[in-house]
Amino acid sequence: FAEPLSNVVHGIAKTPIKKGDVVGVMGIGPIGLMFALLAKLKGAKVIAMGRNPLKLKLAKEFARADVVIDITKFEDPTEIILSHTTEGRGLDVAIECVGLPQMWEKMFSLVRKGGYVHFFGGCASGSSVNLDTRRLHYDEVKIISSFHHTPKYFREALNLIANGEIEVDKLITKRMDMKYAKRAIEMHRDGEAIKILLENYDTTRELFLLISKKLDNIAELKYLNYSDSFEMLSVRATSQINKAVEANDFGSLYLELANVLGLLSIIKVPFYKDNYMVQFNKK
Repeated sequence: FAEPLSNVVHGIAKTPIKKGDVVGVMGIGPIGLMFALLAKLKGAKVIAMGRNPLKLKLAKEFARADVVIDITKFEDPTEIILSHTTEGRGLDVAIECVGLPQMWEKMFSLVRKGGYVHFFGGCASGSSVNLDTRRLHYDEVKIISSFHHTPKYFREALNLIANGEIEVDKLITKRMDMKYAKRAIEMHRDGEAIKILLENYDTTRELFLLISKKLDNIAELKYLNYSDSFEMLSVRATSQINKAVEANDFGSLYLELANVLGLLSIIKVPFYKDNYMVQFNKK
C-alpha cells in the first residue's frame, strides 16, 4: 500500500486544502478513499461520491467522509452535491479519481469561484475534455494535476501506515488462497472487492525465513555515512522479522521489510553478495 498511498500523499501535498474547506472526491476506489481520508485529516469537510455499494460503505467507515453520495440515485447529482457546500456556492476543492473525460468536466463544473480542481484520475491517451473557458478565466478556477511520487512522499506514506493514521488493512476486503487467483481477478473486476490479499503461507514463510537470515549480515555493510542508524535499523529489523516469522504475522513482516527497503532506496548502499557488486542508487 505504500506505493499507491505515496502517490496520494504527493497529490495532497500539491492541493491547497485548508481546515474547514469543502472537498469533493469523485471516484472512491482505493485511491479516492485515501484522498478522502487525507483530506479529512487536514480538517476538511469531505463529500465522497461513487457508485459501488462496498466503496460507498468504506467511504464512511475507512475515509470518515462527512457526506457519502450514491450518484446512481440521481439523474444529475449536481444539486445534491452543491447542497452540501457553503451557501451552495460549490466545492472549495474538487478531486477527480476516476479518469474519465466526462468526470473531469463534471468536477470542473462543481467547483466554486477561486476553487481548485485536481485531476488525479488519468484519462486514456488522446482523450479530450471541454471546459468552460469563461469559468476558467473569470472565476479564477485553478487546475492541478499530479503523477507518481518521490522518496520523500514514499517515506511519508510509510509513516502514515506505521503510526496507524492510515489503516490500509481495512481496504483488504477479501483474503483468498493463491489457487483462487483467477476468481480474485474476476471479483476485483466486477467490483466485489476493494483489495484482495492472495495468500500462500508455506511459500511466504520460507521466503521471509530466507530474507531474515540474509538480514543478519546487513550490519556488516559498508557505505558512506548512515552507518550507525543503518546498523541500528538492521539489528531491529532482523529481530522483528524473526519474531513475526515465528508468529506467522505477515503484516509485520511486510512493514519491517518496507522500512529496510525504504532506507536502501534513498541512500547509496554498495555491498558485495556472492562476488557481485550490488548498488542501490538514490532516485
